[in-house]
Amino acid sequence: MLYQIFHKSLFFPIIGCLSLWFISHLSAQNSTAVTANPTDQLVIIGTYTDKGNSEGIYLFRFQTKTETLDPIGIIGEIDNPSFIAVHPGKHTLYAVSEVRGSIHNEGGSVSAYKVHFDSLQATLLNKVSTGCAGPCHLTVDKEGQNVFVAHYTGGAVSSLMLSEEGRLEASKEVIHHEGSGPHPRQKEPHAHSVNMDPSNRFALVADLGMDRVIVYARDSKTGHLETTENMSDAILHPGAGPRHLALHPTKPFVYVINELDSTISLFSFAEASGFSAEKQIISTLPANFKGKNATAEIKISPTGKFLYGSNRGHDSLAIYAIDNETGILKLNKHQSTLGKNPRNFEIDPTGNYLFAANQDSNDVSLFRIDPQTGDLTPLKTKLNIPRPVCVKMIPIPAKEGS
Repeated sequence: MLYQIFHKSLFFPIIGCLSLWFISHLSAQNSTAVTANPTDQLVIIGTYTDKGNSEGIYLFRFQTKTETLDPIGIIGEIDNPSFIAVHPGKHTLYAVSEVRGSIHNEGGSVSAYKVHFDSLQATLLNKVSTGCAGPCHLTVDKEGQNVFVAHYTGGAVSSLMLSEEGRLEASKEVIHHEGSGPHPRQKEPHAHSVNMDPSNRFALVADLGMDRVIVYARDSKTGHLETTENMSDAILHPGAGPRHLALHPTKPFVYVINELDSTISLFSFAEASGFSAEKQIISTLPANFKGKNATAEIKISPTGKFLYGSNRGHDSLAIYAIDNETGILKLNKHQSTLGKNPRNFEIDPTGNYLFAANQDSNDVSLFRIDPQTGDLTPLKTKLNIPRPVCVKMIPIPAKEGS
């Protein structure tokens, strides 16, 4: 359910902090549709709801011409929507409900929401169990046929089919991983993310507990996943703790950000053979940093020239230049996220802006990206959002005649 909060008479740019009271208490009865603009982006922010005042998924309109944000509404009635994925047709959102429990507890779920661009509303299509506890990440294949979900608590990946309307079908299979690593957090498997390879034939599942990215072949008709002998997994150095990964837009380079030792590993990936051995291991931290840190998110600019990784502890984004021929990373600098515990961050589709979600300071910082250097310049616009975890963006189509 979307609680719409925007009214035409209240149309103004948000400069500085956006009040949570404003978001929560504007009357939905006086709302009206927002005029779309070709450069506008629908900004979707997932949160943790189990502590604090978060009400679910927060929606905003970002106007790139004025670099301002307008509140749209809140998708409520969902527990811990900590990660969100967007259908390739841009008409449906999928959000995990990260409910923890025992390994085989089926408390975790995924909800599907239809996006209505004429009014910028979102309505619930359906909600299904993922068949395992602690779903923390999900992805939609490039054809919009399957949703794959990674479960940290259960150490498993599950597969769900999609209808033509984008509705979810109940989980058909849950694959539990087996393995461990040398770190205290690696006593058991912890599947932390799932991504599709460029061919859309393989699901790449990063398991923090196993120091491995497992390659699963995907059956497009059934959504079934299985390992194959000819496809090599990515084997990380012991104690790395792979969390998320980023695939280069034009080259066969895959970068894995490792949560436990604050590093990034470079691999090559081939559709015929899978992953290469680690080609580079590089720290995400300054050489003189002595405090505690854990990494979280990793993204590549649409141009393929720059890579960004988030540090929780140092509370920064590490900025790297990517060698176009070898894929080797060179650390350029670190940029403070202007908040505490930056989890997920997102680069907008134009490649000009970056949104960083600071979970523990309850805010989202906005930066402008320099296309030549990759450097980040903080903007005055900043959102106060309770326990933000995930940021996604969808271009808003222009209305006819606008």
